[in-house]
Amino acid sequence: MPTCAVCLMKVSREVKFRTEIKKRTYYFCSSRCLMQFQKTPEKYSPVHIRTPAFVGIPSRVHLSQSAFTALILSVAEIFKKEAMGYLLGNCKGEVVEIDHAIPFQTGKRGYTYSAVSLRRLEWVRDLTERIHPGLQWIGDYHSHPQHGNVLRLHLPSILDVEDMEPGYVYLVISVNEVQVCLPWRTSRKRGTLAGTLGKLRMEIAGYCLDKEQNLRRLEVDAPWLKRK
Repeated sequence: MPTCAVCLMKVSREVKFRTEIKKRTYYFCSSRCLMQFQKTPEKYSPVHIRTPAFVGIPSRVHLSQSAFTALILSVAEIFKKEAMGYLLGNCKGEVVEIDHAIPFQTGKRGYTYSAVSLRRLEWVRDLTERIHPGLQWIGDYHSHPQHGNVLRLHLPSILDVEDMEPGYVYLVISVNEVQVCLPWRTSRKRGTLAGTLGKLRMEIAGYCLDKEQNLRRLEVDAPWLKRK
């Protein structure tokens, strides 16, 4: 379900308040938010379209120890709400190297959604390029936390796929409560990285879109774990 471009509240796709700028559709929960957007669109919409982080289709994602630690801690901290953050790194051939995972602190969150304004998203991108000139905004991540007795999967929803863009990597982390402690390992069969943190079992999966907007699965690995 999309969110209002102004107040970030959840809105239905059938809502009549919407507008389109540079082939991107913006939704609004009320006529008031629509009028506010039309008055100062530069406050809520990106100024320009970013250059993709990679052109070809990678096959694997390597998480550094720093990125892995930041990612799972941010997901565990706000369980049972959805976590969201961005990824910094580089694409080297068929491998996406993720050096840092940084959670969004200003987004609105619920049990099944998270949202951040596009304007603030662009501002953060500009800051990261200044702080880490050798790294790129390589993509983002979000979690699928357990809700009640309903276990969540690491598969992206239809809305998750609609929000994806070619040239970036997207990590989806399922988070469910368990009673056993499991070591962190890469599953070659599933192409995921899974393990527990306390009583939370997490499974990290990677995805991207090809030029035809088809969803591609990427193998997620943490090479430094093998040396433990």
